[in-house]
Amino acid sequence: MNQSVQSYEMAIFVRIAERGSFAAAASDFELSPSAVSKIVTRTERRLGVSLLTRTTRRLSLTQEGEVYLERARTILDAITDAEAEVSQGRESPSGRLRISCGTAFGMHFLVPALSDFQNQFPLIDVELNITDRQVDLVAEQIDIGVR
Repeated sequence: MNQSVQSYEMAIFVRIAERGSFAAAASDFELSPSAVSKIVTRTERRLGVSLLTRTTRRLSLTQEGEVYLERARTILDAITDAEAEVSQGRESPSGRLRISCGTAFGMHFLVPALSDFQNQFPLIDVELNITDRQVDLVAEQIDIGVR
């Protein structure tokens, strides 16, 4: 089974446990209560255990359901944290930026602008190479070359 399907099913199970009903969880996921029930049944079959005790008036977690709930919450929190960490990198550029430029351009234009740039992008480590010699951009791993 696809791991993204399993994490979706875990999220539904967690919501059922939190909300105490199939109908409430179904509403949160814009599914029918019968679809949510089928998902739980499929999960229970896959695991070979009952996760919930169902009566006409109440749902309760089995011992295995308690264990699964705890682990599912940990896993879903880890997924959320991983996605936040990765997407945060897109919000704030970071890393090393290697720039090579000639002496006149570097001293008159780049060096004065560097302070503002680093204030705006504090996670970028700028490595500035000011030289009038010919530079091999590939060999020296230069990101930006201005001549």
